Amino acid sequence: MSLRDQINSDLKIALKSGDQLRLGVLRMLSAVFKNKEIENRSGDKALELSDTDLQKLMRAEAKKRKEAQQVYEQAGRTELAEKEKAELAVIDFYLPKQLSETEVRSAVEKVFSESQPKSAGEAIKSVMIALQGRADGALINRLVQERFK
Repeated sequence: MSLRDQINSDLKIALKSGDQLRLGVLRMLSAVFKNKEIENRSGDKALELSDTDLQKLMRAEAKKRKEAQQVYEQAGRTELAEKEKAELAVIDFYLPKQLSETEVRSAVEKVFSESQPKSAGEAIKSVMIALQGRADGALINRLVQERFK
């Protein structure tokens, strides 16, 4: 079952069960997907997005929720921070499991041993490509910077 089919199926279940939080998040994701397809359309036909494309869009939405949660916590708005945290949990459910710091460190070491990158930017890019979104960019950046020291 594709990611889009899974989300649509779960959206129907959330609608029937009355789970307003999940319903709202899944509707938002469906809208984001549809908007991206319309943006990428060729002629009169919208282009279908792959699961990888959908995951990229979902990671961007997850990042927005994390940032909003931090802003709300700093402003003392705990109720809004909790809402963002709950939405993030729904989005994370559909994303692939993130790698641990040890696994990311191993990938960084592998990139350094295979290609001897000349700059941190080159190394980060190589690691990001190798891990295909299964690790947080900030973590990759921190580990690469530690390696260059």
